[in-house]
Amino acid sequence: MGSNLDDVDRGVLHLLQQDARNTTAIDMAEQLDVSPSTIRNRIDQLEETDVLAGYQPQINYKYTEFPIQAIFVVTAAPTDRTEVVENLLEIDGVFEIREMLGGKANIHVDVLAKDNCDLSDISDEVHESNVEIERTEITKQRRTRPVTFYSDPIPPDENKTESSDGT
Repeated sequence: MGSNLDDVDRGVLHLLQQDARNTTAIDMAEQLDVSPSTIRNRIDQLEETDVLAGYQPQINYKYTEFPIQAIFVVTAAPTDRTEVVENLLEIDGVFEIREMLGGKANIHVDVLAKDNCDLSDISDEVHESNVEIERTEITKQRRTRPVTFYSDPIPPDENKTESSDGT
């Protein structure tokens, strides 16, 4: 389905990125000029085809018991990467891993720690996973925004005409 997204699919993705928690199928249907059942069917299809892979809250970790967020940039042998990633995901504190193309610095490991001692313990466990830590980066702030590929998803209907009073 990925390459077969139509305007309704793109509209659904756009609206979910803006505020999935507070956007209902009825709200989306009104904005996209389709029925709520169409929206629900499209969401089901997007989920079944893994285009829509999940719904995750955005947590501001500095207000939790894990105020330290860091990235370990590591190098693993290309032939070992799959196994290394699986092992790294088992470490307490690791919450996201990105495999990069290329030779060195080919895995980025995002971690959360309670304090410097906790971060040091996590670092020790990462070292034990058959990787070389190239650098550690402490995150000051993390912000995200919806991707713009799906903004303004529905082109204006060129067949509609406006009267002089705007209706």
